[in-house]
Amino acid sequence: KKMKYTTYQQHICICMSLMIAMVIYTSSATYDTTFVNSYNTCFKNDSDCPVCPSNSSVSFDSLILLSGEPAFVTSADKAQQIIKKYPGVLATDPLFALHTTVDYFCCLTENEKELVYDTLSKFRWDPIVLNYTDYGCNLDHDGIILYIHTKPNSTGQNALFNFVNNLQEAITAAGVPIINPRQQSFHMTLAYVDRRVFPTDQIIQELTENVEAGGEMLFSWFEIDGRIFYADRGVDKLAYF
Repeated sequence: KKMKYTTYQQHICICMSLMIAMVIYTSSATYDTTFVNSYNTCFKNDSDCPVCPSNSSVSFDSLILLSGEPAFVTSADKAQQIIKKYPGVLATDPLFALHTTVDYFCCLTENEKELVYDTLSKFRWDPIVLNYTDYGCNLDHDGIILYIHTKPNSTGQNALFNFVNNLQEAITAAGVPIINPRQQSFHMTLAYVDRRVFPTDQIIQELTENVEAGGEMLFSWFEIDGRIFYADRGVDKLAYF
């Protein structure tokens, strides 16, 4: 069954949950030395948009929405139950808002945003089979928060990077700059944790050994603020979930 949440609503829910959890957690945090809080397996960067100048402050994401995939919801729930057994968990992503960010469009003007929309509506691609098989993590810009996630295998990663490169070439040709080129692997976030406390490497291994990372899905459309961009027929501006 398709969802009824826009990108904006998803992000508001996630951000509010994280902010509340961080206030509660940081006000009462104790540092448990029972676990080794190493995070050597994590990517040491984050793909989110930087702080933008006031005259180019429009940023938005394109998303693969995954909460409509029952296997992904089931595996995410199981993984989050394991994650929440350990110290340092700040928040878990809502099961109704699971997603993979395809591209981060950063620091644009309103006119440039419309050019991006126009380019995306004309962009066509062959649907891509993605198989989420791996667990991973990455460090936030603040150097403290870690994101625990599941992600497609190497075949899916290569296909998505090729897709994004082709998409960004089309956007650049339309006269819109790419401020934040994709570097980080594609993923579905499960939880936010404090790297100083959470035993990240240990949990990544535990998840890998005990919980399927999601499964297989067909990437044939993505969403931006309620607009659905399809592989074979462009955009449906009225498609809200």
